[in-house]
Amino acid sequence: MTDRPLHPSQTAQALRSFWWWTALIVLVTLMLFMLLAAAGMVYQRVLTARDALRFPPPGRLYKVGLIYLHMSCIGEGEPTIIMDSGIGSWSIFLTNLQTELSKTNRVCVYDRPGYGWSEPDPGAGMGINTVENLHMLLRKAGIKEPVLLVGHSVAGLTMKIYAKNYPLDVLGLVLIDTPHEDFIPVLEQVLSYNIDDLYPMIIFGSRLGLLRTIFRNYHGLTENVIKSDEPLYTAQMSIPSYYETVLSEKSHLLEVADLSRKAGGLGNLPFVTISARKLYVSDEVLPPELNLQEVNSRWMRLQSEIPGISKKGVGLVSTRASNNVLLNDPALAASGVRLAVSLATGKGDKAPEPRP
Repeated sequence: MTDRPLHPSQTAQALRSFWWWTALIVLVTLMLFMLLAAAGMVYQRVLTARDALRFPPPGRLYKVGLIYLHMSCIGEGEPTIIMDSGIGSWSIFLTNLQTELSKTNRVCVYDRPGYGWSEPDPGAGMGINTVENLHMLLRKAGIKEPVLLVGHSVAGLTMKIYAKNYPLDVLGLVLIDTPHEDFIPVLEQVLSYNIDDLYPMIIFGSRLGLLRTIFRNYHGLTENVIKSDEPLYTAQMSIPSYYETVLSEKSHLLEVADLSRKAGGLGNLPFVTISARKLYVSDEVLPPELNLQEVNSRWMRLQSEIPGISKKGVGLVSTRASNNVLLNDPALAASGVRLAVSLATGKGDKAPEPRP
């Protein structure tokens, strides 16, 4: 007995049946995906709103242009110290330093657009907008000038630009682990290697609430903040605007370096730089074409040049922190700022001695 071939009409019917079931499966799968995505977006919105209630701003929100910026001030004493943190970080990274310095001075920390409690501003990026936003913020907040500026990492370059643009408003400047302008291309290359492909996927996942599920069981992200700030930190790291802000600021790094370079020297402005012995401690973060030892050697060589941009420049290098002075040698960071206050006012601390 042999199989009889299907009649053409039977073949057409079988094909129609196959494609009908295939389309149905695809349609159902697509609908399920859309339902899950919608549920994830609702989940993300609800928990983002909940976080806004759980973590109210410690300071005040001020209308600057079209957005609200957050600034928190504690302590008493002149001059007022204004601090800003680097790319990917915000005011909570400066909490310990702010608390220590507030024993003798009024100390204010603020969040750039898109970080912490400040509203995002897609067109802001980083550069002259950062300088002008800070200038307007200090006016709105009624901060008494002149002030002493403290910039961490790349924020040190925008603080330097501020000091040059508004010399009568600035009493002194402190840079903590701030890269030299000639090191910025390396930093931009490293950041691009680590986040250009990853962050768009993270932004997509964060819109669906996926990051919250991951962070609920992963605590490796919170090693750079104090224990009490861990929930706040993971809440910020769960929203897409954080990653969009990091990408936006990264895209303006070369512009920031160019503006800082064109700003030139600081004349007689009291000026203190504080840096770690190296910037990177692992090959894992570097693109294959970069050598860890060469990068760190270049970092230190360029760091040694920075104090010379002011006739009253002092350079401090941590003997305790192999990288990240704020995290690994906070006492030196505080001493360096107090030294700048002393240079600016003619009283107070002398340069701290290196510590083993």
